[in-house]
Amino acid sequence: MTLRDISDRVEADERLRRLALAVDASADAIYITAPSGMIEYVNAAFTAITGMTADEVSGQNPRVLKSGRTQPATYDEMWSRLSAGEVWSGRVINRRKVRAADGTVSGEDFWAQSTIAPYFDESGALLGYVALQRDITDLVAVEQRQRGEALAARLRVEVGTALHGPAPVAAGRRRAAGVDRRPSGGRRR
Repeated sequence: MTLRDISDRVEADERLRRLALAVDASADAIYITAPSGMIEYVNAAFTAITGMTADEVSGQNPRVLKSGRTQPATYDEMWSRLSAGEVWSGRVINRRKVRAADGTVSGEDFWAQSTIAPYFDESGALLGYVALQRDITDLVAVEQRQRGEALAARLRVEVGTALHGPAPVAAGRRRAAGVDRRPSGGRRR
């Protein structure tokens, strides 16, 4: 072994160490599975988001996260893409463990934005899958509230129009735009 070989090996080890530190520092849950789907690695954020430790999920299928509330079509599309060697990204409703102060454990659902990619060796053989998940429960709640508020606003306008006719503001806008050509600025006589 030459000095150059040793230097190359030290550099490669340092790159691997930095990669491992970066993956563990990620705020997104990262887990890696074998080709069979069994979990081989999870980072610290996985535990923080799911409440499940590496020891609990190692050797388990990611189905341990399933809440039962994600549409089956979502999983069908996911596996279709992954089986074709493609990346899949989408939203799922997962389940996490919640440990109370008294030590009791319960579960709660959470929305996750997930990206899952197959990864391959140099010859093209599947080595497994790497998944990233972000808890987007708060974002989904805001989106749902905004959709509800927009629907309520549309309903108020429709009900008001049905009961009272077009809003006076709309008539004023027509006059301002020069669309209302009635004498005396659109006022009825």
